[in-house]
Amino acid sequence: MKKLFAMLLAACLVLGMLSACGENAKPGDGSGSGNAAWKMAMITDTGGLGDNGFNDMAWAGMEMARDELGFEIGLIESTEASQYAANIAAAASQGYNVILCVGYLLADALAEMAPQYPDVSFMIIDGSVEGDNVYSFVYSMEETSFLAGALAAYVLPDCNTFGTVGGMEIPDVIAWANGYQAGVLAVKPEAKVLRSYVGSFVDPGIAKELALAQFNQGAEVVMEISSGGAIGVIEAAKEAGKKFIATDKSKDSQAPGCELTAALAGRDMAVYNAARQLKEGTAKPGIMNLTMKDGVFGLPDYTEELYGKDAADFIEGLKQKILTGEIEVPRTNEEMDAYIPPVLS
Repeated sequence: MKKLFAMLLAACLVLGMLSACGENAKPGDGSGSGNAAWKMAMITDTGGLGDNGFNDMAWAGMEMARDELGFEIGLIESTEASQYAANIAAAASQGYNVILCVGYLLADALAEMAPQYPDVSFMIIDGSVEGDNVYSFVYSMEETSFLAGALAAYVLPDCNTFGTVGGMEIPDVIAWANGYQAGVLAVKPEAKVLRSYVGSFVDPGIAKELALAQFNQGAEVVMEISSGGAIGVIEAAKEAGKKFIATDKSKDSQAPGCELTAALAGRDMAVYNAARQLKEGTAKPGIMNLTMKDGVFGLPDYTEELYGKDAADFIEGLKQKILTGEIEVPRTNEEMDAYIPPVLS
């Protein structure tokens, strides 16, 4: 997609952060939407576009808002955490009346900046910020990773060691990892689940090293929760002749045949629906927790094709138990420590 670069000079000078901001504000290639009353900018975390994860999925939601709702859209990619507040101010100064912040790591900057722009509507996904003009979307991603872990344990009957490589040890990544571990233990209570953290979302080299180390410890499959580092886990699985589990969306195209499954999370639809509600005037500020009941979680459609009807029915049964509350999936480390695997028939 073509992007036209726009200088953020004015905003950066006001903030005294010219060197941090540079030329990273880019309007999306809208089709005839230059005069649109609704203008929405997206600010990435340091993973940026091309992460094959939540930044890319959020941008897909932005594109849907452009194509179907007539929004004019723009993009600011953050390369350092110190840029978050400046980038929010830059988007507001450019006249965007809706600003989307992508990821938990932008929460502090948004909490600081949102009150300074009361006429701008702010959205944040994977983060919670209070404010009269802030719309927060928090995902119970432990529910979808639970299904992925359970499927891995179900279809790998001889495997007793499973792995996971996360980006940063923050609440959302911890939730992904705990759900995955709980799913594995629901099928194999005695299994070992290895866990490592890269320390960032933009280092595929370290992610690969950590994944290879887990494969060397006996893991047959490793779940990636590392955004821009995901490709490192994928490369490790391919090199070791093992499997990986993707998060957010399927990444099988990056190493065909190496993806065991994917823990899906529909962030694109959350962005699109929020934009639609804002335009319709039905949106209400606050924190919205999206769960399995909202239809944004699940495993890929290829599950039955690859693993058979019994496996697909097994996962559907677990999904229904989560929906009814019969299975409560641990999110925090404290909940994981207290977790007792359910007795599955």
